[in-house]
Amino acid sequence: MESKSLEAWRNRPMKVTVMELCPRCEKLVEGVETRSFYGAFGQRFSAYCCQPCLVLVRNEALGH
Repeated sequence: MESKSLEAWRNRPMKVTVMELCPRCEKLVEGVETRSFYGAFGQRFSAYCCQPCLVLVRNEALGH
């Protein structure tokens, strides 16, 4: 029985999650990438951050 348990352990499914450090909030999160948006007068803004920080960057850029 022990050999079956060991074999099951060795053949278990593995999940790999890539976490990156967001330079804005300094947290390890998934999905840190370069994101861009357009301002009020057609200006294009880009930021390398996570999705929650992009909302903050967008609000700062638009003056909210």
